[in-house]
Amino acid sequence: METYPLIKIPKRLKEIQTALPPMVEMPSKPSRPERKPEPAKPTREKAPPKPTLELSGSGGAWIVVGLGLLFIIVSISLKNPPIGSILIGMGFTIVGILIIYSTATSNNKKEDEYNQKLKQYPKSLSLFESGYKIELENYNRLLEKNEAEYLNMLKHYNEIEIPLYSKQLEIYDNQAKHIRSETSILTHRKAKLQEFLSDVTKPGIHPADKKIKKGVSEMSFFVKLKFPSLTPTEWSRSYHRNYTIHFSNTGKLYLPDITYYDPESGLCIDIEIDEPYIGSTGEPIHYSGSIDDERDNFFLNNGWIIIRFAEEQVANHPELCINMIKKVINEYTEFNNQSGNITGPKPIKRWTKEEAHKMAFKRVRNNYLKTTLIEKLEYENHEVPEEATSKIAQTKPHQISKPAPIKSFYSTDDDDNDLPF
Repeated sequence: METYPLIKIPKRLKEIQTALPPMVEMPSKPSRPERKPEPAKPTREKAPPKPTLELSGSGGAWIVVGLGLLFIIVSISLKNPPIGSILIGMGFTIVGILIIYSTATSNNKKEDEYNQKLKQYPKSLSLFESGYKIELENYNRLLEKNEAEYLNMLKHYNEIEIPLYSKQLEIYDNQAKHIRSETSILTHRKAKLQEFLSDVTKPGIHPADKKIKKGVSEMSFFVKLKFPSLTPTEWSRSYHRNYTIHFSNTGKLYLPDITYYDPESGLCIDIEIDEPYIGSTGEPIHYSGSIDDERDNFFLNNGWIIIRFAEEQVANHPELCINMIKKVINEYTEFNNQSGNITGPKPIKRWTKEEAHKMAFKRVRNNYLKTTLIEKLEYENHEVPEEATSKIAQTKPHQISKPAPIKSFYSTDDDDNDLPF
């Protein structure tokens, strides 16, 4: 539910209220060195086997020779010795002799090879022992090297890296403390605010503002803003009734009820006094969901703050409404949190179109307006005359070259001419 005062702030300006300076990067703590993985320890393999001599036996061959000789002897002892038996005996004898010869030759060769290997065995055994010893020495040497490197890295870590990190962390803490200090944050936000205000669309003087009818309560509230005392202040210079900004190629202009414009900072505020209905016709206006939302979005997109008061608030408590305007200016331009103690007018629920109809029927504005203003309600009209519309379409807002001069409270001001009375 929306209530008056209705304050709308550009998104970018809201973000500035909580903006923080960019933080320096925190130094990374150095990693503690670790030992290298232990290399694989050499394994002692079995010693080379001692050569062995395995000779082939020739007993079977001698049996064959004996059988062959036996065949020959038996055959010869017969009266008629068979030639076949003698030949068989001779065959067995020859085969046996050949086997004995072959076995003897093979055994001689084996003995020679065995003797050769037996001579080389001590050398092979020595090489085996020395090889394992070298591998073990290399292993121990690598262990010592890795441990020395680890101790050097650990010393560098403890004596150089950690003290350097501690110093960097101390510098970081001091920088972070400074960056997050109220002074630094305020400086950062003011720089962001200055950048934002430089992008705000600045107003010009409305080319046909004298032709436009306005609400009956606007002038009295404007006078209280513009001339809070008989001697106008610099603060009151910033309030105007004829400032506008060009919003499309059609030449159509939005004319705020009252404009706060500070040419030095660039701050622009659209101050609106919302009546529930038009005095002369009873037509509902400024109700929730009306074209005011489109209008407000236009000003917000151009960097303007919008403050809407209900006419009843301005009529009954103008000083509290002025305090609310000051509060908004302080909060969003001076970042003054103490302004939260400033009291504004009592909230009033924003009316719907149906409620505005009922308010017009009951003539509720007569309950809070002064008699002099009630008498002017019948002339109140918010429509823009046709001649003003054609003039607007042909003329862009006049550029503001310098702040309007401060006039005396009793001087004649052309702004009076744009009133409907």
